[in-house]
Amino acid sequence: DMSSLAGFRVYSQNNDLIGNISRVINNPGQLLLQIFSDSDREILVPLHDDLILELEEEKRYIKIEIADGLAEVN
Repeated sequence: DMSSLAGFRVYSQNNDLIGNISRVINNPGQLLLQIFSDSDREILVPLHDDLILELEEEKRYIKIEIADGLAEVN
């Protein structure tokens, strides 16, 4: 269940910290991660199995492939 990702830290494929997952939004047709950066900026990132590079439940982090510029645009 992807809603259990709330509170996880999110890293990009470059190991850059994007922020922390506030919640998983079940949009029609796709899931979105609502992430808040350290500067409290909201970032919405589509979540799809193909984009998950690493998921570590014990350490509570997820590494995802994120399109260049997406974290900066939102």
